[in-house]
Amino acid sequence: RLPVWRGKVLTQDDKIRRAAIMQLICHFELDMHAFSEAHNIDFETYFDDALAQLKQMEVDGLVTISDHRIKINDIGRLLVRNVCMPFDKYLQRMREQISFSKTI
Repeated sequence: RLPVWRGKVLTQDDKIRRAAIMQLICHFELDMHAFSEAHNIDFETYFDDALAQLKQMEVDGLVTISDHRIKINDIGRLLVRNVCMPFDKYLQRMREQISFSKTI
């Protein structure tokens, strides 16, 4: 038999994270207040881990976080995929699972 159907059922969390990533990749900014209302979440609570990771990117000048808005700066546009990585739950899990052999 040939496989003719493959896929993954998306959870509500997957859909919310996808929407955040798509908004940033396509428009280089995200209004946290509007996003919260559209998805019936509190953005800052829901994505607290991602926002914490974005703080370092803000220090590096890649993004600006202010007044409930995330804006990817011109230099950050070159690294837009990296800016979006903190929103990807599966990528974060893969990073946690990677282990290296111990020398001792």
